[in-house]
Order: sequence, then C-alpha cells, then structure tokens
Amino acid sequence: MFESIVAIIASMAGLGALISMLVNVGKALGWIKDGDGDKAFKVISLVGFIAVAVVTIFFEAFDQWGEVDAILQLVSVVIGFVLQIWAGQKTYEVTRGTPIIGFSHSYNAEHAKG
Repeated sequence: MFESIVAIIASMAGLGALISMLVNVGKALGWIKDGDGDKAFKVISLVGFIAVAVVTIFFEAFDQWGEVDAILQLVSVVIGFVLQIWAGQKTYEVTRGTPIIGFSHSYNAEHAKG
C-alpha cells in the first residue's frame, strides 16, 4: 500500500509545481517570512502526501490521479501566467524612465513638458 501511495505522489508533478508557486505567492504577500519558504514547501507537501494517502486508503476505487495531476498542472500554468503579468507590471513601474530598459514615449513626453 505504501509503495502505491509513493508512486501516486511521484506521478503528480503538478502538485509540486503548484505548491512551489503557492509558497512564492505566500512570500510575496508576506504570509511566509523570508527564509521560511523551504519549510513551508515541505509542510504543504507533507499535507498533500497525507491527503493523497487518506484518499487512497479510504477510497480505494479512486483512480483519477491522472486527471487530478492535469488539473493541478493547469492551475500551476494559470498562476504562473498571473505572476508573469504581475512581475512584468512591477518591473515596468520600477524601470520606467531609465535609459533603454525603461524607455517610454509617454514618460518622455510627460517629463519634456517640465
């Protein structure tokens, strides 16, 4: 039984990616302190492992792990996209007006007027 649980967890790559992203979101929002990311990842992973074990033990007929993994991967991609947009906006705000990397026609027009 334990080996099958480990195999299920190992096949759920989406869970690890989702947990990693959730930890990073938690750090960005200040929910997870600097230096605690690794600990948070491990705790959440353990909770995920226990949840899968409980489902496997008590709901033996459940065999939809491939579908669960696909959903988790999709959620991870969506979170990744949202974080990409957010990071791009923050980078633009920080670099706007600097030579080359922060070039902006509107910034230059605003500052040309004085």
